Amino acid sequence: MKDIQRLNTEARGNRDTERKHKIDSLSLCPFVSLCYVFLFLFLVIAPVSAQDESSVYVTTLDFVSLREGPGLTFERLEVLPPDTTLPAIGRSHNGEWLQVDYNGVHGWVIWRYLVWSGDPVQLPTDGIAPVPFARRYGALAIANRETPYYPRYTPLPEERVGTLEVGTRVEVTGRFGTGRLI
Repeated sequence: MKDIQRLNTEARGNRDTERKHKIDSLSLCPFVSLCYVFLFLFLVIAPVSAQDESSVYVTTLDFVSLREGPGLTFERLEVLPPDTTLPAIGRSHNGEWLQVDYNGVHGWVIWRYLVWSGDPVQLPTDGIAPVPFARRYGALAIANRETPYYPRYTPLPEERVGTLEVGTRVEVTGRFGTGRLI
């Protein structure tokens, strides 16, 4: 009889031990599931959101001309309707124009009619496969008095080339370190 009681006690103990192990493994199950969720978020979602942060999208605020190049003198390709969201793929050197992809056509839109997400500064300057154009670097100025001009910065009186008359338009193409324009 004592042997039977001892066997019953041992069997009960083994069942309790098995039940305890099952409970321990079940308590680990939410932890393991949570680990899988974090692993999924880290490996799948994080790269997608990082990709979205580096992308630039623009949305038109009004009817906007889509032009062949970054300027009003370029041919108009389309007129984009308001609330059109497009991926930006390039920018002009001064940031006034953004190159966009509109149904497979690369064109330029002026910035003042756009709102954007992302950082347009990271877009390539002059965009992707731009049409050939000349960029003006100098500023236009008008002589407000008769102004002598010379071939070099430190002029000698005998090297005087000529005089700019009042109202003469000139293009300023450079600047010396002292602030004097040439």
